[in-house]
Amino acid sequence: MARTVREASLATRSARLRLAINTKPYWRVIEQGLHLGYRRRATGGTWIARRRDERGFYREAKLGLADDLQDGNGDGVLDFSQAQRAAPSGPYTVARAMADYLEDYRRRGGKAADSIASVARQNILGPLGDTEVGKLTTKRLADWHRAIAERPRRWRARNGAKPNLAVFDRKNPDAVRRRRATANRLLTYLKAALNQAWRAGLVASDDAWRRVKPFKSVDLPVIRYLSRAEITRLLNACPAAFRDLLHVALLTGCRYGELCRLKERPGPPRHPHRRGARARRTANGGPLTQRRPAASRRRAGLETGPNSSARCAKPAPKPASCPPSVSTSCGTLTPRSWPCGQCRWRSSPGSSVTPTPA
Repeated sequence: MARTVREASLATRSARLRLAINTKPYWRVIEQGLHLGYRRRATGGTWIARRRDERGFYREAKLGLADDLQDGNGDGVLDFSQAQRAAPSGPYTVARAMADYLEDYRRRGGKAADSIASVARQNILGPLGDTEVGKLTTKRLADWHRAIAERPRRWRARNGAKPNLAVFDRKNPDAVRRRRATANRLLTYLKAALNQAWRAGLVASDDAWRRVKPFKSVDLPVIRYLSRAEITRLLNACPAAFRDLLHVALLTGCRYGELCRLKERPGPPRHPHRRGARARRTANGGPLTQRRPAASRRRAGLETGPNSSARCAKPAPKPASCPPSVSTSCGTLTPRSWPCGQCRWRSSPGSSVTPTPA
């Protein structure tokens, strides 16, 4: 079934009667390679459809009378929408698959339909638009995907002007990564349209594009650590109210939401039975409320004897990924629960971050 389009000069009976009488039809594009024509006569008009074949020639076919003098019945007398549905659909091409996908995308509330249609028109419909979906091969799709990655970026240009291509240095790893990321994004759009056609039963198999794999490790961000001099200049350039927040972010790597959830808490509690001494803790951080048997302490590497206490022979090091409470001008900040082993450092590990008064 052809895609329904809107056309003010052909949609209504009164609009068609205002057209000049002409033996040549008034053509309107329904989809790529398919046109709907209206031939205006003195006694009423007729609907004509034409489709371009694989050799590039158009073949015309009469659809029926237009509803200029009588109401359409869907059989011999057709209105504008009925004429579009009566137009021969022909083979299901990549252009039709992209049109159906964009229509469904808009129906689902997608907000990037215009940008997807723009990049698809420039990069997908040109080389692959007239190709029947059932005749796509893995080699052709892989070649198209590779050609997009090896082609320079295309800037906007005026209609009819030469393509405005950006400078592409193939020896620059970052430039190659960006072009491969663009190729992967276009491959995602194309696969989404083809998979929708396959799920709708319009294509027998999805094996051709399922075998095409995207480039690996091209969407990863470039991680760069700030040096001590850069950290100092950054802190000095910040306002005083924001400096402490940035200071803690550089020390811990926390996100903004995690920093907003920080709370000021006192230090570790004292042992309830010993004054001036800290409470001993187990390996998982809980209080040591019961003395372990001698055999169990010996297996665990603890000292045993009549005068020895349950303490480790070698103190366990603190996890490097769990920073202690951070002291700032606002006080000591301790998060609710540090994600052990998941702290994200953004400054060089081990570097001291000390703001210098501006």
